[in-house]
Amino acid sequence: SMGGSELKELLFDRLRRFGATLEGRDLELFRERVIADEPLTLQDFGERWGVSRERARQVEKRLVLKLRAYLQQELGD
Repeated sequence: SMGGSELKELLFDRLRRFGATLEGRDLELFRERVIADEPLTLQDFGERWGVSRERARQVEKRLVLKLRAYLQQELGD
């Protein structure tokens, strides 16, 4: 069975690959919120994009679902 560090490395690799498939707002959210050490808030993104916080949340939700589907496909449950 895999050790914790191997699993972490595998996950990091898959996250990096997933990030490479993104562009625009999805990529910004991924880099600066999903994997950031000090994530920005949805309010921050809303202000940056000139949309409501709720709209930013919807974009994030879609991205998270996309990420989950990608990881399930790559790693199984």
